[in-house]
Amino acid sequence: MPSPLIAAILIPVTGESDGGEPFVLLGSGLSEASVSFDGSPATRISVHESGTVLIGLTPRHEQGEAEVEVKSPDGSATMADKFNYK
Repeated sequence: MPSPLIAAILIPVTGESDGGEPFVLLGSGLSEASVSFDGSPATRISVHESGTVLIGLTPRHEQGEAEVEVKSPDGSATMADKFNYK
């Protein structure tokens, strides 16, 4: 049985508005997950075989806060903390 989708920690929580900033997402059930920042998809997503570590690059976004949403075939989760574009 697959692990439930949990999006626990996003590192870092601040980045440039040009996008392309590397990030790490820690949680569980991330094996087939996608990540979006205010609806814009992150790129270059790669997930460790354990399904607990996901890495990717942030999309472009205007300065300010962006909601981070993680989706998988098993559901979706919104990060408690927003990503701050500077």
